[in-house]
Amino acid sequence: MRPPKQGLFVYAHHVFTRNGIYYYRADIPSDLQHLFTTTEIKQSLKTKDSKIAKVMAISMEYRLQRTYALIRSGMLPDDVVQGMVTELYPGKQVEKPRGKLLPVVVADYIKVNESQWTYKTKLEVIGCLRLIVDVIGNVEIEKIDKQAVLEFRAKLMKLPANMYKIYPGQTIHAILGLPDVEPMSVNSVNKHIMRLNALLGYGVKEGIVTVNYAQGMMLPDKRRNDELRKVYSI
Repeated sequence: MRPPKQGLFVYAHHVFTRNGIYYYRADIPSDLQHLFTTTEIKQSLKTKDSKIAKVMAISMEYRLQRTYALIRSGMLPDDVVQGMVTELYPGKQVEKPRGKLLPVVVADYIKVNESQWTYKTKLEVIGCLRLIVDVIGNVEIEKIDKQAVLEFRAKLMKLPANMYKIYPGQTIHAILGLPDVEPMSVNSVNKHIMRLNALLGYGVKEGIVTVNYAQGMMLPDKRRNDELRKVYSI
């Protein structure tokens, strides 16, 4: 006995009617279900004509099987696969939950530690953390990788000390574009990197981030020992 044609199989098993309208329905293969937010593909064929529904169902089946084969090939980048999944199932996709934003972690860090600080230390720490947020931006703290820390350090080396007093209301981007700006000292740059190091260390301790990329990123101080002794004696 000859096997039934694929088109007849599709029409018999994947098509149903509701209120006179034909629909296509097919289970998503188990090995691909992790890519979808549903276990089946269901789509209105937008017709009441059984013959038209049959043709559309066969076309839909071909499209599904072709897409599944391409995904299973393992040769497509993730963004292309996600685009194909969205095209097959344009329903709402599950978004990856966002990590904690830098300003939120800063606020938590201050709340946890401020009881240990003197008033003067608290003002200094808050000032440093404000600059960290303004330079790095409102990003997820887990995205502060080595490159982000290097860029942060490079910008600090171009920014002036007492920036908020000298250029009130100016953005970091605007200040970086100003001519003849006297940059802060190496000591000041390192002070801000130390604060970022402490903040990311807190993030590691709390399980918010896995790596503290600010460790070991301070600039070497090239002043002579006698110059440093004068600074500390003052």
